[in-house]
Amino acid sequence: MFNEQDDKFYYNRINKKVNDWLNHDFSELIIPECVKKLKKNSIFKIGYMVKALIDEFLVSDLPESYLTNIPLDVYFPPTKTLSDRANSG
Repeated sequence: MFNEQDDKFYYNRINKKVNDWLNHDFSELIIPECVKKLKKNSIFKIGYMVKALIDEFLVSDLPESYLTNIPLDVYFPPTKTLSDRANSG
């Protein structure tokens, strides 16, 4: 990140050097190399396959729904109350 040409460390130049490193080395060399290595790993391959399927089949531009509520079938399991216990025994 720092050249040997620079005899001194200049604090006011660090932003430019970090941005240059991010834009060139990190984004063009390091990230593509990591992605290439991850694609060789079988577990990560599954993730790339799932992402490809989602990108292909996910419908993101659904028409607007005019429903104001959604009917739900709610199941309440039977519960015993004190009066049920008195009647059963």
